[in-house]
Amino acid sequence: MSCFIHFTPLYGSYSEGPICYLLDIDDFTIMLDCGWSEEFDTEDLSVLNSYINKIDLVLLSHSDLAHIGALPYLICKLGLKAPVYSTLPVALMGKLTLEEVLISVLQERAFDLFTFEDILQAFKQINLLKFSQQFDLTEHGAAITITPLAAGHSLGGSIWFIKKEAERIIYAVDWNHARDRHLSSSMLSQIKKPSLLITDSRNFLIANKKRNQRDRDLSGSVTQTLKNGGSVLMPTDVSNRVLELLLFLETLWENQQYEKFSLVFVGYRSRNVLLSAQSMIEWMGSGITKMFDSNQRNPFDFKHVKICTTLKQFEKLPLGPKVICCTLNSLEYGWSRDFFLSFCEKSLNLVLFTSRDVPGSFNRFLIDQSPISSSSHKQIKLKVRQRVELEGAELEQYLLEEKILKQQEENANKAMDFEYAGEYQDVKDEEEAFIKLKEIEEEERVQEKTLISDEVLGTDILTWYKKNQNNNLRRVHFAMFPNVSEYMVSDQYGEIINNSEFPTSNLDDDISQIKNKNENTCILTLPLRKDLNRYINDEKNSESNEDDKFNEMGTNQGTSSGNNNNTSSDNNAGGMEIEKKGGIGMFGLFDDRSRTLEQQKINQDPEYVLKSKIQDDLPFDNDKPIKYVEKEIYIELNCEVKYIDIEGRSDGEAIRNILPKIEPRNVIIIHGSKKSTTSFRDFCLRKITPHVYNPKNEQKIDVSTYEKMIQVQFQDEFLQGIKFKKTGEYGISYMDSMVELPQNSNIPTLVHRESDNEEARDPIFLGNMQLPILKKKLLEQSIDSQWVEGSLIFKGVIAIKKKDKEITIEGDVSEDNYKIREIIYSQYGII
Repeated sequence: MSCFIHFTPLYGSYSEGPICYLLDIDDFTIMLDCGWSEEFDTEDLSVLNSYINKIDLVLLSHSDLAHIGALPYLICKLGLKAPVYSTLPVALMGKLTLEEVLISVLQERAFDLFTFEDILQAFKQINLLKFSQQFDLTEHGAAITITPLAAGHSLGGSIWFIKKEAERIIYAVDWNHARDRHLSSSMLSQIKKPSLLITDSRNFLIANKKRNQRDRDLSGSVTQTLKNGGSVLMPTDVSNRVLELLLFLETLWENQQYEKFSLVFVGYRSRNVLLSAQSMIEWMGSGITKMFDSNQRNPFDFKHVKICTTLKQFEKLPLGPKVICCTLNSLEYGWSRDFFLSFCEKSLNLVLFTSRDVPGSFNRFLIDQSPISSSSHKQIKLKVRQRVELEGAELEQYLLEEKILKQQEENANKAMDFEYAGEYQDVKDEEEAFIKLKEIEEEERVQEKTLISDEVLGTDILTWYKKNQNNNLRRVHFAMFPNVSEYMVSDQYGEIINNSEFPTSNLDDDISQIKNKNENTCILTLPLRKDLNRYINDEKNSESNEDDKFNEMGTNQGTSSGNNNNTSSDNNAGGMEIEKKGGIGMFGLFDDRSRTLEQQKINQDPEYVLKSKIQDDLPFDNDKPIKYVEKEIYIELNCEVKYIDIEGRSDGEAIRNILPKIEPRNVIIIHGSKKSTTSFRDFCLRKITPHVYNPKNEQKIDVSTYEKMIQVQFQDEFLQGIKFKKTGEYGISYMDSMVELPQNSNIPTLVHRESDNEEARDPIFLGNMQLPILKKKLLEQSIDSQWVEGSLIFKGVIAIKKKDKEITIEGDVSEDNYKIREIIYSQYGII
């Protein structure tokens, strides 16, 4: 039975930004990735509101923001309930990526779309699969099988193979046909004739350099800059391609003996990224495994790469030229933005990009103009944002407003307590009146029985009632029974108190005080970012450039420049002394590279990072009052800018070679510029299939194959007599039957057709054997044959020829002839 297949790009079509797609197989909806941009604009996800409750499954292919960024928001804010599947590295590295990005964002602006707890909750819910592990969905998704295959682009990055009945669907974005230092190549080329291929066109118009040439360019640029006395800044992602880059640089340091230059990986989660990589060697390529076996040391237990998660750790490094790999790749915010502001004005420095970000980012702006020489002297306008702790008059104003708000809240609580107290007092009055009324009624009954006058009893009921009717004597609210619920009169401190005994300041006076302070207070200007130049270049350069752009922006909120110089010198001396004792450890520890308890836990259980909250201290104090400030500045771009591609994606040449061999029946093209998508579509129409689609965002397309198959059921007696021949994944048999439609079912039933004159038929051969495969099979049976003009010749007397799909055996009748025939027959399914 054919499946009804529909595909809808929610976003990520005709663009290089984040991606999210829906794949409908019959009535089962699969979300393919759920990326988000670094701007975290909720308008980008508004399209998901109408689909969020219809999603039955989520598949994640890579761990970067473009594929996984919206997951915490979807689960914790929009209420996504569907199960999520990925490999362990994608889930683990994705969690670290989002934590890194969140910390970086909070350094720049207010952010409340998701929290660290939301990230932890979202990634705890991910179901983990291994490469090539077939997982059968149950219940609503019955008969659907999902399998992650290695994509070759990132650690754990997956191509998803989705199968239902005869439909075989491949979702392959950001795949790499070439083998990296730490990753095997993509498994896409091993798949043949899928019914549908969903792939991206991002690199279709790109021509990658050969790996050897790329490595020479990279090492040459780094070496030349360091020898000239400059430093190299390499903005990277958090956990994907940075692993490949660090492996290359570690090897370069070992071969070139660059111990006098610091090689640094800076990121809030950099330490956890490398610890996690050390625990997932089995997910990497054979080259890493061989390196691990030969050296008896984990390849990611670096000797030369220093890990810095805080500025204080970076300050302790020796002065002089450095190579700094830091997050984030886009340069929009994060460590890379801070370092760039210190790098850009020094002509000896080099900013080296190894991957492209989306169009419109600062990364892409610089790459599109690269290579930029140090003599260009470009002036660039930038917005600089920062999280700042309140000080001085602003802090006093904040504390006063907090005091007023707290007072208003307390007054509101007290007013509510008084309201309850009033209700309580009304209830007490009613209760007393009710008791008195009962006493009066009892007195009346006694008076009637004893016939004693009111004067004798001493009470004039009517007179008493007239005098006391304002007390609501007969306001009885207890219609069912005279039970009274008492309300305790108290506030948050206990028993209610008399406010007059505790006078407070006048709220109006406090507010007027704030207004007066606002009129006399100067708003603080943008505070300084740390001047990182003094820690990047040598001491002379540092001293000669102290009066730079940063000193023009305002007063530094951190340590003064003079203190920084002294601290750096002391740390440098201390660092050199420590180097003699064994050096600064890989993770910035002075303990001769000892393994921490956290490292041991991650090695024992790689999912430890995924399930637990990382205990690293945040670079800011959440309890202190802060503000976010923004200022536009002009910078002089005097440094050199280059781009060397180590993105790990297949280029246009590889795509044009591999896809025709896969032979998909239908192709959907996504995730690429309009130009690359159009060019890719034209190529597919010429070389692969006439069924090519490139839908726009929110455009639902029907890609059902509509095979000529119908669902039937067998009569039990008829099924028992059928012998199936297994061919590939299917069982095939020839049968002579007729169709009956049962009264109690809409599914036709096949029953045996009885015939008096059963005609003989020729056997049916299933398969398509190739002569090179046949030559190999003959050789396995010690039958050696030779190629002669496209035919296989055995001993010069038997010729095996193939034309179209027919195989012909020519030669004398002999034992060898029959033996060759049997080998040929064994390569077919015969029914």
